[in-house]
Amino acid sequence: MEVRVEELEEGLTLNSDVLGLSGYPIIPKNTVLTDEHIEILKAFSISSVDVKGKERKNSFTKSKNQSPVSAVRTQEFEKNTNKQTNLFDLYMNGVVSYEREFKKWQSGLGIDINAVRKIILPLIKTIEFQKDKLIEILDFTTKEKYLFHHAVSVGMISSSLAQEMKLGNGTSIQVGLAGLLADCGMAKINGTLLKPDKQLFSQYNDIKQHVMHSYNMVKNINLLRTETKLSILQHHERLDGSGYPLGEKGKRIHLLSQIVGIADLFHHMVSERVHEKKQPLFKVLETIRHDLFGQFDIQVVNALLSVFARLSIGTRIQLMDQRIATVLFVNDNEKTRPIIKIEGTNEVIDMAAKRNLVIDKVL
Repeated sequence: MEVRVEELEEGLTLNSDVLGLSGYPIIPKNTVLTDEHIEILKAFSISSVDVKGKERKNSFTKSKNQSPVSAVRTQEFEKNTNKQTNLFDLYMNGVVSYEREFKKWQSGLGIDINAVRKIILPLIKTIEFQKDKLIEILDFTTKEKYLFHHAVSVGMISSSLAQEMKLGNGTSIQVGLAGLLADCGMAKINGTLLKPDKQLFSQYNDIKQHVMHSYNMVKNINLLRTETKLSILQHHERLDGSGYPLGEKGKRIHLLSQIVGIADLFHHMVSERVHEKKQPLFKVLETIRHDLFGQFDIQVVNALLSVFARLSIGTRIQLMDQRIATVLFVNDNEKTRPIIKIEGTNEVIDMAAKRNLVIDKVL
């Protein structure tokens, strides 16, 4: 029976998988729905789902030690050991939880740092061993809920970069918190401006004020280090002085600020928004490395490349011109431009010498 998401009730059971744009199940069939599942469906702008009749299934209980989602997983879901499912589950719960906190900030409440930590800490712990899954998580961002996906993603990416740079566990947690809270000041911006179809160029200066709002919201939180608060204030600053709000440059911009800044920019460019289409990941990496050279410290750029330009010999890729190829060799100095062999031919191409060729995606 097809039921509109607005009419769903706790306890109903899905009759079929709910698929995202990537074709991967957002929630698998036979899942007994909770309020958290329903919020996730709304976050993905799913209009209706197929459920087993309208009868409730009352046999499930929640354990105090389990998250609401994990407490009601069916036996089929529990047997699914796909790591992506685990990370996706954490990620979508994080997005829903962040939206809930954001609405509290809009109403005038302060930041509950313990609630914020509960959003990001499980994700930080998980991605430490699953950095390759970050690329897949990027596909789950929706333009309707972009602001909330963006916050959680920037927190995850920032922490992952700190881990890649071996800055220590404490720092990776702090920079993850900074990434998650970098745009919390958007809650203080006129609500009309935050609607996806209202973010016009003429209102850009108003939206830029979110940086100062974010800093003012976190400056008195004792659990955040001084450099964490600074990175929230400076995440739109650039080494060449082209950023805002203060136009700082060079060594006056903290390393953590650059990490959050590059994570913010990267996710912004690879995500689909109402007025802009997402760009191919490898094109974005090359833009940051070459076109924006001088805006970020090279070690931060290299960390971004190490996390997201994960190519190895034998990897199949698709070029922007739709040709399929296999990676033969990866040069550490040109991670986005390997030597490849075009499938179905004997043509071998050194992409470092063919700058017009760009990788569209990894297959």
